[in-house]
Amino acid sequence: MAWAKMMNWLLRRKPAPADPAHYIGNNARSRIVAILRRNENVNDDEELAGALFECGELRQVKKGEDLIVEEGNDNDVYFLLFGETDILVDQKWIATRATPKQVGEMAALDPAKPRSATVRAKTETVFAWCVTAEDFNRLLASNPKARERIGRELSDRHREQLRRKASTKTVFDFLLWPALSIFAAVVISAIIWIATGFLFLTGVERVICTVTAAAVTFILMLRHNPAFVWRRLISIVLLGWIGLFLWDWTISGKFNMGGKETEISLTASGLNLDWTIVTLIAIVSIVLVVIFAVLEHKRMSAK
Repeated sequence: MAWAKMMNWLLRRKPAPADPAHYIGNNARSRIVAILRRNENVNDDEELAGALFECGELRQVKKGEDLIVEEGNDNDVYFLLFGETDILVDQKWIATRATPKQVGEMAALDPAKPRSATVRAKTETVFAWCVTAEDFNRLLASNPKARERIGRELSDRHREQLRRKASTKTVFDFLLWPALSIFAAVVISAIIWIATGFLFLTGVERVICTVTAAAVTFILMLRHNPAFVWRRLISIVLLGWIGLFLWDWTISGKFNMGGKETEISLTASGLNLDWTIVTLIAIVSIVLVVIFAVLEHKRMSAK
């Protein structure tokens, strides 16, 4: 008779982790606490894991169902007991969270703000231990080490998001602002070329005015590029070009106003640079700007 009971016990079907019965019944507490202890922020603290169990309840979602919805006003924290979830922002995948991690703690720590992401079941079923924001914060307040670990994890996630955001930028994104700057420079140069046609300027003087306006427009536009922080370099190049023009050329012009001819002129000592040297300086300036822009882009992407 004893052998029959033992065989029945050995052959009896035990609930699997994907079975709801695994988290219900006499042994449910020990199973759930064992999973909670594996959480990095619980850090094998049996007392903290037990406290989380006492104030939580079981939640289950099927594949494709949402455990948390972006912009939602709820703020419960979910400790994953079984399965994997996808994290989506604006319906775009950004990460995967699996057992024994937790999700939803950001809303619990800052309940005034709505949910920042959607958490959707990736596997056929997901079981999670739901703890209210009030209980979660109360337990963290009594356990400073756990709060510190949560803070480090959130900081790591933030850096991960920044790296992912930087890595999604394409060459098109990188070249978009310079292209807009070139377009603005072309438009301004066309306007200046037409406008100087009404003045008594020589062809060389019109070219100088047009090229100067185009260069200044291009640099000013590029300087306001929100993607880079290399504005000091651009300012130095801009000031250098202005100084070169003022030093090297004499610009004069005449225009007729009210029947009277008025002459304007700007003279300087002059460097007497030929166009070959000026062109070389321009090319070097542009190459330097591009090199520092690429280096800055790589530096920002590495953050």
